[in-house]
Amino acid sequence: MGTIHEHDRPMRLAIVAPSAYVFGGVQTWLDYLVPGLEARGWNVTVLLVHGSTSDANKYIQKHPFKQVQFVINATGSREGRVRSLESQIEKSGAAVVLNVNIADTYDAVARLRKTKNSKLKVVMALHGLNAAFYEDILKYSSLLDGVIATNRLSVSAASELCGMPAERAYYAPCG
Repeated sequence: MGTIHEHDRPMRLAIVAPSAYVFGGVQTWLDYLVPGLEARGWNVTVLLVHGSTSDANKYIQKHPFKQVQFVINATGSREGRVRSLESQIEKSGAAVVLNVNIADTYDAVARLRKTKNSKLKVVMALHGLNAAFYEDILKYSSLLDGVIATNRLSVSAASELCGMPAERAYYAPCG
């Protein structure tokens, strides 16, 4: 597979991820995904949520990435989370945002599309059969450019139960 470039420049991807747990399936997935995308020419920045219940410093000790930014909510409010996400996504220079279980990312992307970058893409990484994830697909279906699931049942649920068009629901097995 060749490198991915837009206008001879590497595509920029921001991955928004939790840092509450150091070990787990999502963490291992990112350990493989980030270097794999970088090897194919992507410029990847991992945006880690950091705060009272999420220690991004501890996380990056176990999962060091070339480019990491912390999403810090100084106010403790939902508005603070969305603003911090907006700021870090914009700072990353991403053309595509891959969101892993941080629902406020969608509102941050919606705001950025309105004010800064109407071409910014957002994709949900779907790693489970949790009702809240499918509620997010329903709520943000007009905003989402795609859903990437790690199992075929989740792809079907995103399309058939949540109305995500089949051409925007992808299967990408872990590993």
